[in-house]
Amino acid sequence: MKIVITSNVGPEHEYLWRKIMESGHDVFIFAQTHLKPIAAIKTPFVSKIKRRIKFLKTLIENPHFAIEKKRAERGLYRFYLAALNSYFPANPNLLENLKQTGKYFEFENINSVQAVEKITDIRPDLIVVHGGKILKSEFFGASRFGTIHLHGGIVPWYRGGNTWFPNIINNDFHYIGPTVQEIDAGIDTGNVIHQHTIVLDKNDTPWTIYCKTVIVGVEILLACIALIAATRSKITSTPIAAKGFNYLKGKRIKSYEPIIVYSTFKERIANHLISPLTFIPSLVQQKELMINHSFIKY
Repeated sequence: MKIVITSNVGPEHEYLWRKIMESGHDVFIFAQTHLKPIAAIKTPFVSKIKRRIKFLKTLIENPHFAIEKKRAERGLYRFYLAALNSYFPANPNLLENLKQTGKYFEFENINSVQAVEKITDIRPDLIVVHGGKILKSEFFGASRFGTIHLHGGIVPWYRGGNTWFPNIINNDFHYIGPTVQEIDAGIDTGNVIHQHTIVLDKNDTPWTIYCKTVIVGVEILLACIALIAATRSKITSTPIAAKGFNYLKGKRIKSYEPIIVYSTFKERIANHLISPLTFIPSLVQQKELMINHSFIKY
């Protein structure tokens, strides 16, 4: 099939591209360049000043906590990079090969006229989305078999960005995993095609959890694509019944402190592995109905 993939450009995203290409599909990449990798993000001057004032205030009130928090935050990014490099080794030739074959395009605004025109020119069988901006309706009917989204959380309970992290804050380790769903005008509100939780172990960190979620997500996405290719039709999906929560930009987790989350992580994941039934039964029953309701074999 002819597939357009729109995503950021990071090791995990290149992993998704490569896996779909290895499945024998003709892939075109629409890179969203407004989604810069963390290392490339430059903090505005005013924001830097505000952060430093806040740090100095905390340093005066609680010097030990302020210093430990700063050390933790600096260490988090190193752990993140180490996990990405371990799970998704770099393939220096992939991006260059895509550019040379005319199958790689960059867009500052994925909803621009230029992007829509390029989609129209390509006439893809399927559009795959892995994060990024909310797409305009022009994309919904731009492909033969629809537009599907790989989301890093179990919807509707974990919608928005970086949804594996609120799971950790909420001690909801049982429902960490990806969702493959149809795209609609909302934020992760499209019909669900498939969901799958990941298996955790005592050696996991927040970053390995993220990487595991991507890997499992790509596997179920490939299964969905294979079914679409075999049947030459849109895949069956089921509507989301509950509204759930939207964690976009951390709006629902403003009060957390990274040092607290990460310093207690090992203890909390150990409790999860020892006592797996430590959650609210009524909520679990609702979630099980969605997670077990799948239309593909995995």
